Amino acid sequence: MNKIFAFVPEPYETLDELKTDMGMKTDEDLRFLAFSPNVSVGVSCEGQNAADRENLADGGIEFHPPQGIPTISFPYLNQEGYRSPFVMVKFKDFSRRVVIQIECKLYAKNIDNSGTARRHGIMRFELLKD
Repeated sequence: MNKIFAFVPEPYETLDELKTDMGMKTDEDLRFLAFSPNVSVGVSCEGQNAADRENLADGGIEFHPPQGIPTISFPYLNQEGYRSPFVMVKFKDFSRRVVIQIECKLYAKNIDNSGTARRHGIMRFELLKD
């Protein structure tokens, strides 16, 4: 997301607004979210399918920084000394010897991560613990 020239995210103003857009039904889903109203691009990570989500369910996820990606990191204008923003994700406790497919999404009003767009706000990877 950060290397899209001149892109400026429009952060959600409230957590309720973001939860509605994400389709969250309970606050239990918040353990998979890094967000701070008005100042960050939200980040969520979870298993891609039901089995993956079940394998992650017990341990939860920890984000650093916990507020997501600060909007101060945008826009990218090819400026000298620019540092790409990042969020570290720690998967606390999950099943061993099972490949878990993870999908992380970025959330701002002008990021379409619905799956029908160009998927600029989605990243997928696999996780395996021996």
